[in-house]
Amino acid sequence: MPARGRRTEWPIVDRVALVENLAPRFDRTPAPGVFIVGQAGVGKTVLARQLADAAAAPETVTVIGLSALSGVSLAAWAPTLATRGLPADPHRAVAALVAELGAHPEQQILLVDDAPRLDSISAAVVYQLVRGFGVPAILTARLGEPLPDGIRRLLDEGLVERVDVPGLSWDEAVELLERRFDGQVRHGDLDRLLSRTEGNPLYIRALVEAAVSDGAVRLSDGVVVIEDGRTPPELLDAVTQRLEVLDAAVHRALQLVALVQPIRREALLAGAMTTLTPDVLDHLELSGLVVHTSDGDLRIAHPLIAEAHERDDTAEDVFADSVALLRSLEGDAARLAACRIEWRRGELDSTEAAWAAEYAFATGDLVHAAEYAHTAVGDPSAPIRFRGHLVLADAASLTGDRSRADDSFMSAEECARRPEEWARLAAHRGEHLAFRCFEVSAAIEQAERIRRSLPRESVSGTDADLRLWRAVRGEAYRAPLPEGSSSLGPPDVRIREAMAAIMHESMAGRTELGDEAEQILRRLGDQLGRLDASAAMMLGFAEYIGMLSRGEGEKAAEFATARRIDAGEGVGLWTCTLAEHRSYNGRLREASRLAALAVDQLRWRDGMGVLPLAVALQADAAAKGGDPGRARRLLDALSPDQRNEPKALMVIAEVEAWLLADDGDAEEAATVVERAARQAIDVGFRLVAAISLGLCLRLGVVDRAAAMLEEICRDVPPDFGLYTSLRDLAVALRERRPAAVVEPAARLASAGMPPTALDAISLARTMRPSNETRYRLDRLFGAWASEVDAPLRRRRESPVLSRRELDVAARAADRQRTREIAQALGISPSTVNNQLNSVFRKLGVSSRDELRDVLVELGRPTAGGQT
Repeated sequence: MPARGRRTEWPIVDRVALVENLAPRFDRTPAPGVFIVGQAGVGKTVLARQLADAAAAPETVTVIGLSALSGVSLAAWAPTLATRGLPADPHRAVAALVAELGAHPEQQILLVDDAPRLDSISAAVVYQLVRGFGVPAILTARLGEPLPDGIRRLLDEGLVERVDVPGLSWDEAVELLERRFDGQVRHGDLDRLLSRTEGNPLYIRALVEAAVSDGAVRLSDGVVVIEDGRTPPELLDAVTQRLEVLDAAVHRALQLVALVQPIRREALLAGAMTTLTPDVLDHLELSGLVVHTSDGDLRIAHPLIAEAHERDDTAEDVFADSVALLRSLEGDAARLAACRIEWRRGELDSTEAAWAAEYAFATGDLVHAAEYAHTAVGDPSAPIRFRGHLVLADAASLTGDRSRADDSFMSAEECARRPEEWARLAAHRGEHLAFRCFEVSAAIEQAERIRRSLPRESVSGTDADLRLWRAVRGEAYRAPLPEGSSSLGPPDVRIREAMAAIMHESMAGRTELGDEAEQILRRLGDQLGRLDASAAMMLGFAEYIGMLSRGEGEKAAEFATARRIDAGEGVGLWTCTLAEHRSYNGRLREASRLAALAVDQLRWRDGMGVLPLAVALQADAAAKGGDPGRARRLLDALSPDQRNEPKALMVIAEVEAWLLADDGDAEEAATVVERAARQAIDVGFRLVAAISLGLCLRLGVVDRAAAMLEEICRDVPPDFGLYTSLRDLAVALRERRPAAVVEPAARLASAGMPPTALDAISLARTMRPSNETRYRLDRLFGAWASEVDAPLRRRRESPVLSRRELDVAARAADRQRTREIAQALGISPSTVNNQLNSVFRKLGVSSRDELRDVLVELGRPTAGGQT
C-alpha cells in the first residue's frame, strides 16, 4: 500500500442530514433539548458538537462525564467553575453555577458529553438548568448505560427528545473511506464493512486499521481494496472478563455494593453477609471497582460495571442480603431501594408497594411510582388498592394522559370506604380537573357531591379546596379556618388548605396571614418528613409578595430567581412569577422568554392553576411586541374557567385594553381594565388589581382608577409602597398637579414599574407644568427610560441616559475615582470623563455631590446600593 494508506489521521464526516433535521428545534422558545444515544463509536460526540455549532448560540458550555471522576461531586463542572471564577466548594458552587448560567439561557447552549458518567450532583445541576431555566441542551449517552437521576428525569419529563444515532449511510461511509485513503474504495469491500459494523465509524476504523496493520489493504487498478481485518472486542465483554477473574468473595461483595449503593462503609460492614470484610472492600477500592463519593459513601466506580452484572448471575443470597441490609438502615431512601430490588424480583409486598408508589410520586419519579402502584392495585385489601389507583391517576394526570387518569380515579372511587379516602379523592381528582383539564366547574361539582356524604369532622379540607376552586372561577374567597379547626383532617388536605391561604392572603395584601399559613405548611412538612412538589413550590411566596408590595422590586426579583434554582418540580410557578415581574418592569424580551418557558413547565406540573396566567403573559408580550394576531389567538385558546382565574383575568384585561388602545379607543380600554379590577378586588386579589390599574394611568384615563386605588389602599398596610405609589401618582394626575407627580413616579419606578412611571411623566408634561417641574420630570424620565425595552403608550421627548451612563453615574456618585470606574467597567478614563460630562449635562448638575443627591431623588441606586 502506498504511503497514503499508512496515514493514521482519520477524517471527521459531517452528519449533514442529521444536523439539518435537528438544528431547527433550537430556534424555538423554549428550545427542546436533544439526547443523542448510540453505540460506542457511532459518532455521538461529533454529532453533538456539529449540532451545537449549527444552533449558533453565542457560547457553548461543555460538560464531560468521566468514569474516573463519577464519584467526585461536581467534577464534571470543575472546568466551568474555574474559567468563570465560581466557588469550587459544592455547597456554594451549585447555587453560583445555576445562577450564572441561568441568568441568560438564550445566550448559551449546554453540551453534556457522556451524560451517564456524571456524578449525581453534576447531573442535578444539568437538570435544574434545563427544567428550571430553559437552557437549551444537547446530551450524549452510550446505548444501554444507566443514567443518573437528574439525566433520567430529563427524558421522563420530555425535556429532551431522545435521538438514536444510526450508523453512517452509504454516502457518508464512502466519503469517510475515500478521504482516509485519498482514493476510491472497492464497492464490495465497503458493502461488507457496512454490513459487519452497521455503519459504526469506530468499528469501521478498527476493522480498516487492523487490515492495514495486517497488510491486507492494497491498490488494484487504482481502486483501494480492503481485505478483512481483526474484529475489535466489545467494551462490555472486556468489563465482563475483568469481573470474571475476581475472587468469589470479592465478586459477591461487588454485587452487593451494586445493589445497595450508595452506602456508608461502616453500614455495609455491619449489616452485610459474613464473607464481606474490610480487606475485601479495600481490594475493591484498590482495584478501582468501588469508589468513595464526596459524602463518604461507597458506590460502583462506573456504570458499565453495574451493567455487566446484568449479564451475570447474581446469587440468590446476595439479593436477600441486600434487602435485609437496606431494611436495617434508617431513612426512606434505603427503604425505597429495598422496595426496588424486591419489585424487580417480583417479591414486593403490596403494602410496601403502596408506600413506595406514594413516596416515588412525591419525589417526582412518576415512572417508578406507576410501577409500584400497579403492584398495589392487585392487593385484595380495598385501602391498598385505593392508594395504588390514586397514584396511578395522579401520575397519568401529570403526564397528560387524561383518559387513563379518569379511569384510575374511577377505580379509586370504587375502592374508597373511609371518609379520609373520600376527602383525598375529591381533592386529587379536583386538582386534576381544575388545573390540568381546566374544568373548574367539574372539580367543584364532584367535590360537593362527595362532601355531602362526609361527616362534619372530615369536610374542612374539602371546604378549603372548594374555596380555592371557586376563587379560580372568580367567586369570592373566604379566609381559611384557623389551624386547629382542621388539625384532625388528613395531612394532604391540611397542606392544600395552607397552600390556598398563602396564595390568597398574600394577594389580598394580608401578608402577615400569608406568612402564618406558610409556617403551618412548613410544620406539616416537618411532621411528614417532606412536602410534595406542588406544596413545596408555595414556600417563600408570601415573602416574595411582601417584598413586591413594599416596593422592593429588584429584591423581590432576586428572591424569585433564587427560588427557581431550588424549586425543583414547582419551578413553573416561580418562572411565571418572574415573567410577570419582568413584564411590569418593561423588560419585554425577558418577559416573553420566561412566559414561554413557564407555559412549558406548567403544562407538566401546575399545582395552583397558574397556567392561564402564563398563557396570558405570552399574549401580553405578543401584543406589546406588535403581533396582535398572535395575542388574540392565545387568548381565544383559553377556556372560560381559565379566563376567569383572578390572576389571569387581570393580565387578559390588560392585553385586551392594549389592543383597544392601539385601535384608538383609550376610554373603552380603561373600562375593560377597571371592570376586571373590580372583579379581582371582590375576590380578594388586591395586588394584581392595583398593578393592572396602572395601565389606566398610562392611557391617561385616571379618574375611576384613582378612586379604586384609594379604595384598595384603605385595606392594606401604609408601608406597602407599590400600592401607595400607584395611588399617589393616580391622584396627582387626576388633580392635574404635575409637580406632585415627580415623587410618586420616582418611587414607582424604583418599586419595579418604570413603564407606568414614564408614561405618567409624559402625561404630566402635557399639564402645563412650571419650568422647574418640567425640568424635574425630564430628568426623572431620562434616568429610567433606558431600563425599558417594552413600548410606552406616549412618545419620548426627554433626553435619556444610556445604561453605560447610568453605570458611570452610580459609581461617580459613590465617589469612585475616574480610574477606578474605568477599571471596573473595562473602558478608558477618557471615556469615563466623556460619559460623566454627558450625565452632568442631561441631569443639570455640576458636581458629584449634586449627582448623588439627584440619583437618590430619582430613585436610582448608587454603586454603594443607596436608593
